[in-house]
Amino acid sequence: MNAPRLLVGPDEVTKPDPLDPGAALAISPLDGEQVERAWRVRFGFLVLTNLRVVSVWHQPRLFGLASSGWREGRTFFLFELAPPKVVAHRVLELSGSEGLAENTSRFLLADPDGVSAEIAAAIPGGRAAWQGRRERVEKEIEAQRARRSAITAAAGASAVRVLVKVPCRYCGSLMVEGDSHCPNCGAPQH
Repeated sequence: MNAPRLLVGPDEVTKPDPLDPGAALAISPLDGEQVERAWRVRFGFLVLTNLRVVSVWHQPRLFGLASSGWREGRTFFLFELAPPKVVAHRVLELSGSEGLAENTSRFLLADPDGVSAEIAAAIPGGRAAWQGRRERVEKEIEAQRARRSAITAAAGASAVRVLVKVPCRYCGSLMVEGDSHCPNCGAPQH
């Protein structure tokens, strides 16, 4: 089992910070997502939204070459985020609900206790937001199933196969109805 990755260097500390406009553009926003808070980390930010915690990093310039810009890093959806842990003097650990090492990342922060408390306080609201999204999507799925049934009934006994795409219950991306996991966010659909 691999140890969690330390995503920032030991010489960097973080503080609550305004999010750089380039970093904000690197985040692929979900429907209805809003940035709540950002903390600076080495090469980027740890960003708390109403739906997830995401790391955003800027690739540094190498050998005088232009940097390739901002990138979205690890994402932790609030519906499955385990409570954050302070694991060392200035290190915050985030992990998905499975708690496996490959689903865990560590971030070096100036105030990991404060950041941990803010993220922990955001988890219940984030889970409620995800539940609301899931209920809306389930209603849409049921409506699409009813339309498909009507189309199939109208077609009668002829061999008609209807391929229906439905939105993911978590991120809203379209996917084939029978898929077990979303191709965008990987969330289970059943």
